[in-house]
Amino acid sequence: MTVLFNFSSNLLYKMILGGFIVTIFTSYSIKEVYSSEPSAAIGFAHSLVLKENGTVYSWGNNDYGQLGDGTKTSRSDAVQIDSLENISAIAAGQHHSLALTNDGLVFVWGANDYGQLGNGTTINRTSPHLLNNIDNNVISITAGYFHTVALNSFGEVLAWGKNESGQLGNGSKTESYNPEQIICSGFSNIKAIAAGRSHSIALKEDGTVWTWGCNILTPIQIKNFQNIQKITSGVSHSLALKDDGTVWDIDHETNNDPVPVKVNNLDDVKNIVAGGWEYMAVKTNDSIWSWGWGANYYCQQNEMLPFLSSTPLQIDFVDNIKSIFSGTFNWSPSTIFLTNDDYLWVLEDNKGIKNPTQVKDLKDIKNISIGDNIAAVQDSDHVWIWGQNLYGSYHHLIYAPICQKNLTNVKLITAGNIQLFWVNETEALWGWGGGWEGADNLWGINYLGYYEPTLIHNFETKISEITSYGDTAFAVDNNGNIWVWGSNQYGQFGNGTTEPGSNIPINIKNISNVISLRSGFDHVIALKNDGTVWGWGNNSFGQLGNGSTENNYIPTQITNLENVKRIDASGVSSVALKEDGTVWTWGGNFSGQLGNGTTQQSLVPIKVENLTNVKDISAGRFIMLALKEDGTVWSWGQFGEISTIHNNKTPSKVENLSNIIDIKASFMFALALKDDATVWSWGYSDFLGNGIPLRQIKDANGSLLRLSHQSSDDDNNVLWDIDYNKKWSLPDIIYGLQVLSGKEE
Repeated sequence: MTVLFNFSSNLLYKMILGGFIVTIFTSYSIKEVYSSEPSAAIGFAHSLVLKENGTVYSWGNNDYGQLGDGTKTSRSDAVQIDSLENISAIAAGQHHSLALTNDGLVFVWGANDYGQLGNGTTINRTSPHLLNNIDNNVISITAGYFHTVALNSFGEVLAWGKNESGQLGNGSKTESYNPEQIICSGFSNIKAIAAGRSHSIALKEDGTVWTWGCNILTPIQIKNFQNIQKITSGVSHSLALKDDGTVWDIDHETNNDPVPVKVNNLDDVKNIVAGGWEYMAVKTNDSIWSWGWGANYYCQQNEMLPFLSSTPLQIDFVDNIKSIFSGTFNWSPSTIFLTNDDYLWVLEDNKGIKNPTQVKDLKDIKNISIGDNIAAVQDSDHVWIWGQNLYGSYHHLIYAPICQKNLTNVKLITAGNIQLFWVNETEALWGWGGGWEGADNLWGINYLGYYEPTLIHNFETKISEITSYGDTAFAVDNNGNIWVWGSNQYGQFGNGTTEPGSNIPINIKNISNVISLRSGFDHVIALKNDGTVWGWGNNSFGQLGNGSTENNYIPTQITNLENVKRIDASGVSSVALKEDGTVWTWGGNFSGQLGNGTTQQSLVPIKVENLTNVKDISAGRFIMLALKEDGTVWSWGQFGEISTIHNNKTPSKVENLSNIIDIKASFMFALALKDDATVWSWGYSDFLGNGIPLRQIKDANGSLLRLSHQSSDDDNNVLWDIDYNKKWSLPDIIYGLQVLSGKEE
């Protein structure tokens, strides 16, 4: 038992000690006892942290009340769960949360559709609820997606919640709304537990490991597997750390008799962490290593690596890491880093940055190109890429430019939605990106998928331009001919049909003298050498500029649009720059990207008013840019679908940007090339190329959340901890006390 004396400065206290009346004069102040180990738990879209003083904070999604603050309001900053104190451990399931007190009591809150709160109901809770149907001798808790497991001081395991795969270990697949002890021959003396999506795992005192779930209805011992020190679980795999410092992977979902596999190239490990499909290990030298699905979210300093890595990669972008906590946050790997100063760091939310900033480590750049999610820039010798990882898995991002040493002798390069195309000095056409599972669901990407750099075609004529958007790509040669490959779903091939497309470039026969071409999702506009503009493909929003919304499968001139020197196209909009420096737009206008002050589409080109002396233009999905002769940049429309960045329906000047010689706009961000060959970016932070965006967790008052108490130089706190099982004598505690009388009062 611990007693706290809360002494205030210059106050007099009397205590009766062994029959003596003792008066205390003190200027010391005792505030708190710090007895909990700081930790964190990550659910599907919410996080919990436990401070050293036994209090709990939460942030993230709160649709089910999983933050425990009595509301269903989601929060980006941490809020204290006021009703919780004296907490020793926390756990998070997909949408439910748990806390364990130092006295062995269990509190539950959040989603309860499968009885995962264990209170005999399926009613959600928005604030912590004491679980009174379990003895107060619990020493450990863990949560799967929709089930919960607890360990008591007798080495017994209890489980409750969803059970469709036998993850409760009770011999059935029946859900349980109340804690039930797992009874199985040999299953006793448990010292650690962990849980995943549909499985559970336990470590015995004798160093053996037992598992159940994934259609194993009662616990079984993993054969020939001993000397285990620690266990941890992700979605479908678990990790085990042996006493020799090696790490072993256990696959629960592909084998009803799991066989551990040693993780290669990983030794001298002292701690392991599993979260989602991502796994981490801390070596005895305190270096941190990551592998699995999304491993290189945090390991992307020198090269572009596949999203799924079976080889551990070292994390070295956060200094002074004390602890790591991993999970799955909105289907993306999520990690909380606790640094030695006991502050918390997480990946920054993809937020808007209005003011352009210089992209670090890029110099002597001569060409820039961006697609919806990719940036590619060239210096005299190399191509640098960031944004969408071309090796696969949508929205797996590269946060800083990586030099692609395997891209050599590049003459032309263009970034599409989720792919990259380039032509080298020998007129060979290459592609990379979009070649992963599920890519066909992104803008209909069926044709243009290349899991690794792939030679597509060798042109026999010199290529002057390449462009890509959606599932179709184009090239223009020096003779004014157009070459097309990919999808022809909306007649993008310009041959009068919607017949199946082609995986290799074919010539569009019925248009010539083309000097430039741009495409949107599935429409095409081409600029001829006589200054006329031609369009074909999808016309649902008037993006072909012909006064109708009927699709057109043959290149057709856009009337009343002449003397054009530049063109561009976005998703469902088009833009042209005339020789006189005026800008004209047409098509979809969801976000004001036509620049006419409205969100009404236009079926014919309209002049953007109050915009003159323009020398270049660029179109993103919902945003337009114009570069003026004076080197300033003007924009209208918006980044993203619900952006507040540059959310304006008429042109406005982009501040803090001058001496620009080239511009590129995309869905989420924009680039500008200055006359000093530096690159500047603005838009959404994930795509700006300035490194892994991290933020420190703050509390509801805006202060940085610190998990431990740090004494300052002028903090004269003294903690007195009296053990009532010890027989004290007066000299043991005489320091700081003044004895006034030796008789009882």
